[in-house]
Amino acid sequence: MTFFPDVPYNPTLHDFLQALGPDDAVTDLGELLAQTNQLYEDMTWVEGNLLTGHRFAVRTGLPSPTWRRFYQGVTPTKSTRAQVTASTGMLEDYSEVDKALADLNGNTTRFRIQEDSAHFEGFNQEVARALIYESEDTNAEAITGFMAHFDTVSGTGIAEQVIDAGGTGTDNASILLVGWAPNTVFGIFPKGSKAGLQANDLGEQKLQALTADGVTTGY
Repeated sequence: MTFFPDVPYNPTLHDFLQALGPDDAVTDLGELLAQTNQLYEDMTWVEGNLLTGHRFAVRTGLPSPTWRRFYQGVTPTKSTRAQVTASTGMLEDYSEVDKALADLNGNTTRFRIQEDSAHFEGFNQEVARALIYESEDTNAEAITGFMAHFDTVSGTGIAEQVIDAGGTGTDNASILLVGWAPNTVFGIFPKGSKAGLQANDLGEQKLQALTADGVTTGY
């Protein structure tokens, strides 16, 4: 006896029928889950200088000038710096559609495009969420967003960049004031890679059938 593992993430016949219009053709799809993320429209991106991220220096302290009188000496001062390494993350997904299902009424390409567009929107929303809320402390494979960086209102350093409005409890909101620029705040993509979403058509793939103990028996 063989069986195919439960794969609820693949489009079913019900999904296909839901995409058909009165003439049994694949109809236009209303993207009710789509969001407008203006973050992408003005965010600055640069190519990292590492294969898995970007290493750069940040100014951590400014020199202190001296008020002086005529013929009074001045003690030289200097700024302080710190080296920071920001890491990137890999976000990946697969869109799998049974060939016979997609070929039902000759609209294979359009049906696949509709399914793929949902995956694109999933990337859109997840990256926008991660840029704000994600943290490598709780999800080592991900990136670290704004809220994880600016997470304290006391002390020095980061706290100096946070204005505490006095809110308490768990139902507060925050406002981020960001000045995008290559020398201030920017997004990074790995050295030698391409920025943005990349899609690859892997063509037809055979699905392996497994026995109850996980042994491959065929296709």
